[in-house]
Amino acid sequence: MTTAAVDSKRIGIWHLVGLVLLCAALFFSHLAQIPFFDKGEPREAIVVQRIFLTGGWLFPLKSGEEIPSKPPLFHWFGAMTSAALGRINEVTVRFPSALFASLGVIVLYFFGRKMFDAEAALYGAVILATSFGYQSEAISARVDMTLTLFMTLTLVVFYLLYDSSLLWSARGYVFYFLLGIGVLAKGPVGLLLPGMIIGVFLVLTRRLDVVSRLCFHKGVLLTLLIAVSWYDLTLVRRGE
Repeated sequence: MTTAAVDSKRIGIWHLVGLVLLCAALFFSHLAQIPFFDKGEPREAIVVQRIFLTGGWLFPLKSGEEIPSKPPLFHWFGAMTSAALGRINEVTVRFPSALFASLGVIVLYFFGRKMFDAEAALYGAVILATSFGYQSEAISARVDMTLTLFMTLTLVVFYLLYDSSLLWSARGYVFYFLLGIGVLAKGPVGLLLPGMIIGVFLVLTRRLDVVSRLCFHKGVLLTLLIAVSWYDLTLVRRGE
């Protein structure tokens, strides 16, 4: 390994350590400071509580009778955190948002290094972590940061595979898998938003030929299987 490669690796390690510490200070240190205070956080916390107390992972009924309108991906992670710690409170319910926000910062850093250089990647990651909107969702018991992470992963994987012509190989199924998981994060918006972004990108780059190839790729079946699985089970179970 050359000296330059060693230096680059050392810089990357220090950057990652700094970003992890930054996320810990901005996100994790605030999870217990403020009780649930608006209707949004308690609404999601009730679903997590239902899973934690009853073990109803697929159909965590709100108030014992109503299935949530959004798939419970966020709530599953909240329930797993609560189960691991043996209790449910603001910290355990908010923890997935802080974790996913931190992962999003790290993903952006590695993407920045791939596209530009370590310095630009670090600046981009720090700007993201310290952005008010991103930080507020990172300490909130809401599904939005879960959606944000999987949308980010979907778009990054798409661009890297598209740019290297690997989207049509077996690796392309990673893109379709993430697209399906995004739907489980917050419903159809997890498919529509990245789809619109990719569509605009392909129009601007004049690669409309890719659109048809994307739509007729076998990976679409994987996306649909993941995306509609919970909804189908809900229809069978509740009929609505």
